[in-house]
Amino acid sequence: MNSSCALKKFNTEFLMIRLQSVLKKNVSVEIK
Repeated sequence: MNSSCALKKFNTEFLMIRLQSVLKKNVSVEIK
């Protein structure tokens, strides 16, 4: 139970980082 909760937290943080990097790429493309 604890490990699955930690895994869920890790997945959420990973998704947020991926989302931010994708948004940054899109923004830099739009600026150019």
